Amino acid sequence: MQSAQLEREVGNDQEALRLAHEGIKAHPNFPKLWMIAGQIHEKLGNKEEAREFYDKGVTANRTSVSLWICLIELDAKAGNFAKARSIWEKARIRNPNSSDLWYYAVKLEERDGNAKAAKYMLSKGLQECPKNGELWALAIEIEPRHLRTAKSVEAMKNCDNDPYVILAVAKLFWKEKKFDKTEKWLERCVLVNGDYGDAWVYYYKFL
Repeated sequence: MQSAQLEREVGNDQEALRLAHEGIKAHPNFPKLWMIAGQIHEKLGNKEEAREFYDKGVTANRTSVSLWICLIELDAKAGNFAKARSIWEKARIRNPNSSDLWYYAVKLEERDGNAKAAKYMLSKGLQECPKNGELWALAIEIEPRHLRTAKSVEAMKNCDNDPYVILAVAKLFWKEKKFDKTEKWLERCVLVNGDYGDAWVYYYKFL
């Protein structure tokens, strides 16, 4: 993987592809190699070759959500949302309780301009993953402004001390120009999880 990535970084796409192909033969159950090969084919404009790699990749690695999303994205980027949804459904069946797939589904519906479907998918995702902070943070953001405070209270009840939720609440205070509370919650967020990069970015921007 590192060898293929190195060649990819310096622009040697064909050599990166050769190494990825060689790696896949030796390690077919390593999803990142399939992703690298597919992404390079996408970059080169070989959409069908990319699809073939992603398709074979998810067959060999059914629980790799990132690889499934690569396959779904091929159709989403082309505006073929019906097919993208169909593949997403297959991915969900093979990966139940995946918060990443539910999050992606919400974003997919938003891209298609379907706010009602996005809210429905988020509701279903929270039913399946009720303790996932990333989904709750998204729930706060997509609520109408006058309902966001109530949604943030609900989120905190379900996953207290989750950095995604804490950051969402901080951003809510920021929009309301409650700067003392904003700073307090941003500080809390970086203390809860010092490895959460988004929290540091927003804290820096705020200061």
